[in-house]
Amino acid sequence: MSSTPDQLMPDFRGFRIATERELEELQRNEAEKVRRRAVESARRGWNVPERHFAATVRFDGPWAQKLAIIRGGLGKGSTWALCGTRGNGKTQLAVQAMIETTADGRPALYTSAVRFFATLKATYRKDAKETELQVIDAHRKPSLLVIDEIGKRGETVWEGNLLFELLNNRYADRTDTIVIANLSPQDLAESLGPSITSRLNETGGIIHCDWPSRR
Repeated sequence: MSSTPDQLMPDFRGFRIATERELEELQRNEAEKVRRRAVESARRGWNVPERHFAATVRFDGPWAQKLAIIRGGLGKGSTWALCGTRGNGKTQLAVQAMIETTADGRPALYTSAVRFFATLKATYRKDAKETELQVIDAHRKPSLLVIDEIGKRGETVWEGNLLFELLNNRYADRTDTIVIANLSPQDLAESLGPSITSRLNETGGIIHCDWPSRR
């Protein structure tokens, strides 16, 4: 049996055209979903310390002033070294920079110097699944890399050469790096060596966290 023209027409009864405000709301919701997916991707495997990520942060005093300096350089290929005594929020400064970097959908990675060099040494095993170069490249890729406790490395020639290789590549790539140490500015500069210190002074600098403990 053939259909009449009226039977072929879709039935729009019960439907209405969305208002401009509703369309804008739909667009905002979709944009927020895209943003959240980008943040989740940027934070996948970022290894951020949970204690610092979940901390209630006081954005005040000299701590907040130093954060403002770091914020101003994020995304510009900056390299900073945070130094000073224990407990004054150096790692929290770096984590806040990671949070804000990933909130823009750009990946960040946290590690310690000991962990970084232990990962490199693991590549020398016969059953290793990564090469030394692959480990360096994995730490080279994030938009922001944080290396904590840089002063606790052995400071051997091998470590010095590999640390320079990583930081020099990131300097060349114009990606952001933060290293952290419980040292004085003078001791930190000596520990890092003149080549790395020169790049620090050019692109960011040594930030002396010399205020009282925030714990």
